[in-house]
Amino acid sequence: MAGISYASNGRAMWETPTWAVAIVCAVIVVISVVLEKGLYRLGQWFTARHKKALFEALVRIKDGKN
Repeated sequence: MAGISYASNGRAMWETPTWAVAIVCAVIVVISVVLEKGLYRLGQWFTARHKKALFEALVRIKDGKN
C-alpha cells in the first residue's frame, strides 16, 4: 500500500498487539496521576509553610499562565 508509514522495525500501527497499546496508555495515565498528586502535595506544603509566592508560582505553572 502506498503512503503507509512504518516504524523503524517495519511494523505498522494496526499490527501492534492491543495489550501493548493498552500498557503504554496505562503507564501514561499512571504517570499523570502521580504528577498531579505530587503537585497537589507540593502546593499543600507551600501553604502550610506560608510560602505564598512559591504557591502562586506553582498555580501559574499548573494553569499554564505566564
